[in-house]
Amino acid sequence: MTRAVGIVAVALAAGLATAGRIPITAFGLEAHVFWWLWPLSAFGFFVIVATLLRAVAAGRRPSLVAVFAAALTTAVFAVLALPTMMVGLSPNGREDAIPTTRAIDRQLGRLDGRGPILVDPLLKSRLADPYGLAVINELQRRSIPFVAKDPVLVGQLGAARRYNGRNARSELFLRVGNDRVTAPPGTPIVAEHQGLSGREQRELSKLQHGIADYIGQGRLHLTRRGLEALQRQGDLATLNLTDASALVATGELVNLVNHGYLDLNPSWARRFERYSQLAGLADIHTVELYLAPLGNQGRATAVGGSAVP
Repeated sequence: MTRAVGIVAVALAAGLATAGRIPITAFGLEAHVFWWLWPLSAFGFFVIVATLLRAVAAGRRPSLVAVFAAALTTAVFAVLALPTMMVGLSPNGREDAIPTTRAIDRQLGRLDGRGPILVDPLLKSRLADPYGLAVINELQRRSIPFVAKDPVLVGQLGAARRYNGRNARSELFLRVGNDRVTAPPGTPIVAEHQGLSGREQRELSKLQHGIADYIGQGRLHLTRRGLEALQRQGDLATLNLTDASALVATGELVNLVNHGYLDLNPSWARRFERYSQLAGLADIHTVELYLAPLGNQGRATAVGGSAVP
């Protein structure tokens, strides 16, 4: 038992030292970076309970019932410490993105011989997208050299992958859905995946045209719950229910549908729900990767070009 107490003491000291080195992001100290402390706390709790039981039963042979009770109590507290929001989900909550990720990974052989690659732009497409780090992982698996500038990213990838201004030839950009990505004009696509089949794309286009006409006629209205929600959020003044292009481009239309904030008859409700489903699939599963020479000037918001053979 003395050894177990020593292990806990050393582990806690190392844990506190590690926690002190975790970088503070724009969102402050994020809880998920401390999840590794939970198994440590469960083991520490077990040691404390076992030590107390031994003290109570000093001079007597340890009771199997007491040992079982201590183990069961530790197991219960360990399960209670698990984050219930993660049940059935991948670490970033997008398990459905796995097939798309694999489709992109299969195409990354086109990057052989094009490194070292600066990977910072991969993490600037959108918040918590499931693809940027997965692409970095595939680069590592394929032994394609890459480097990073951001101190937080360097901390994750290791100091050996720090960009020094001379050790990269190109940079890799990621575009997800309708995101606007800054990259040099004409940058070639090195990997892509369409979130919808051809039939689904045609269906979505037809729905968009019909819904745009519906909105343009001023027929789109919010439910009372929708009005209350928008007033609470302070967005009512900026929401134009007659501007279909803005509602679609910002994704606000999908949000209104998903939250049940639109006052629609059954026929139009089915069309809006199907639109929301298809638009959501296209938004998260349409992925493009662009490779640009490092230091290329004259960047523009629009990106595009022919695929690299």
